[in-house]
Amino acid sequence: MITCFSFRRRDGVKCPQLAVDLLGRAADRVTGSGCELVVENVAGCWGATGSETGAIIRQVGAGRLGLCWDPGNAARGGAREPFPDDYDTVRDLVKHVHVKNCLPDRHGWGLVDDGIVDWGAQLGALKKDGYKGLLVIETHLTERPPGRPLGPLGTTPLEMNTLDNLVATRACLDVQV
Repeated sequence: MITCFSFRRRDGVKCPQLAVDLLGRAADRVTGSGCELVVENVAGCWGATGSETGAIIRQVGAGRLGLCWDPGNAARGGAREPFPDDYDTVRDLVKHVHVKNCLPDRHGWGLVDDGIVDWGAQLGALKKDGYKGLLVIETHLTERPPGRPLGPLGTTPLEMNTLDNLVATRACLDVQV
């Protein structure tokens, strides 16, 4: 599986057909090599939210291109409710999932258990929908949030944030089993 983005967007301009055509050509080339292409929703690209990315994928053809769903990126890209509202528009397209959280009021990243994304509910919906793919924990938060304990001597804030994200994700999965 190869992840790509939907090209840098320009404000006030509709997603150009060229971007859709290029993603389709890339998908065909990747598929022809025995792999699968997924496009990740990400702020600053034509597919910032799930619904925007879903529209692009449907133009290319869902059999040719899949979605790397990142609800944290969807929030950062402008989705008011990454779950359930934005997810509901793309649930049939999800092939890969990135796990992190977003604090829109601070325009920054949050730990899995602190932010706009309700990961317990999101993971429950993925399970209900029969999702069998990977969950990839992305730790973009490099500073330790206030009130979180520091780790053993020599442990970096990024390492501790990664551990917290893993523990929180596992807790969500335990609840969903």
